[in-house]
Amino acid sequence: KTFNYSFAVPNGSYRVTLQLVEAAPVSQHEDIKVQTQFTPAPTTQSWRKQPGLVMWELPLAAGQSQRFTADYLISAPKEAQVTGLR
Repeated sequence: KTFNYSFAVPNGSYRVTLQLVEAAPVSQHEDIKVQTQFTPAPTTQSWRKQPGLVMWELPLAAGQSQRFTADYLISAPKEAQVTGLR
């Protein structure tokens, strides 16, 4: 199963340092595989030592916006019952 997310973060009047945290799926079973692809690449993997949490930290000029994409491919054996996916 594939999940694709895309979002843009606009900035208003002041230069800021943007910090964005994404909670990516994490497999709890060895037969279930999760492949991730982020654009741009996150600055930090396993943010605060938490598996699946990635963080981007980047400057955003006044009036600028930044687009982020997160693509997830979840694969499991056909007979497996995978819960928690939306």
